[in-house]
Amino acid sequence: ITGACSGIGRALAEQLASRGHDLIVVSQRPTQLAQVAAEISARYGVRTQDLVCDLARPQAAEELFAAVHDRGLHVDVLISNAGFFFFGEAADASPAQANCMLQLHVVTPSLLCTLFGREMRARGRGHILLVSSISAFRDFPSISYYGSSKKYLRGFARCLRSELAVYGVNVTCLTPG
Repeated sequence: ITGACSGIGRALAEQLASRGHDLIVVSQRPTQLAQVAAEISARYGVRTQDLVCDLARPQAAEELFAAVHDRGLHVDVLISNAGFFFFGEAADASPAQANCMLQLHVVTPSLLCTLFGREMRARGRGHILLVSSISAFRDFPSISYYGSSKKYLRGFARCLRSELAVYGVNVTCLTPG
């Protein structure tokens, strides 16, 4: 589960742990991540691995994939939830902040789906959940980057679902709001 320290990611981690699933939780915040992992393990008696990774970097998907394998783990359910939000017109956006958002919301989730989806396809089972937003359905002023990135996730999930369903892999897109 990416973005597992708070909000929707934390809630999804709690739900899966309450059903007895071991977890790999991912965030760029090491202290909070270790605390969340320890709390979930203690509360639900599941094994919770924490992996610190800044998913807004170009090499993040490959590094996370390698880290999972280096620990001898495999992923049955991939939840791509990490994200952030900023207001402002596109012409006024900081290029660095816009790049960070697009990397985190578009590139890294897509590559994680490619890497882990390939393994799920080979096993003939698995689940992928991409967390999008209600903004994937409607254009809102002052959130051009956010809304467009969430539209991408929605469309990507629909295509990926068609591609992987025949192999026994389920793909879902959650659009809160």
